[in-house]
Amino acid sequence: MEMLALILLPIKFLAFNPVATGAIALLFSVPCVLTYHSPPAKWLLGICAAFWWLFTYIEATTAIQTNIRVDLVLLGPVYLLTAIVGVIALFKRK
Repeated sequence: MEMLALILLPIKFLAFNPVATGAIALLFSVPCVLTYHSPPAKWLLGICAAFWWLFTYIEATTAIQTNIRVDLVLLGPVYLLTAIVGVIALFKRK
């Protein structure tokens, strides 16, 4: 259980914070329209942005009274993986 808590620590910061998740989604969205990224990198950034916009929507519509966030346990690693892939695609240029 300790390892899972350590892995999901960044997601714990983003829970109930749609502004932060929206900023990350915007970070992945803007380079999709820039010309200095290769087409595969743009596709990866677009997919990462879509996942993070979905996360933003979920965080904006989830009630704060929700104590148990099972969705974050299940989807948290997916969001972290897309963030890592997105950061790699950000630095990969033509």
